[in-house]
Amino acid sequence: MNSRQDQLKAFDRLLTIMDELREQCPWDKKQTMETLRHLAIEETYELRGTILFEFHLLVRLFSSSFKFTSIVPFWKIFFIR
Repeated sequence: MNSRQDQLKAFDRLLTIMDELREQCPWDKKQTMETLRHLAIEETYELRGTILFEFHLLVRLFSSSFKFTSIVPFWKIFFIR
């Protein structure tokens, strides 16, 4: 596992890349809150689809090797956290 310092360095690199793109990339320079609105909405739908896909995959994996009742305690722990 990466150390805290490695994680901070990686996050700093991400922020640097984002700053460089905003300053140097023609597409990024043109973007405003208004032009990015539809993209944010689209990404939200993609995320929702990804979450539903993962949930479905987990249910199928659990159901193929366990009884459904064995999933309930797992989800209770997951949601209570």
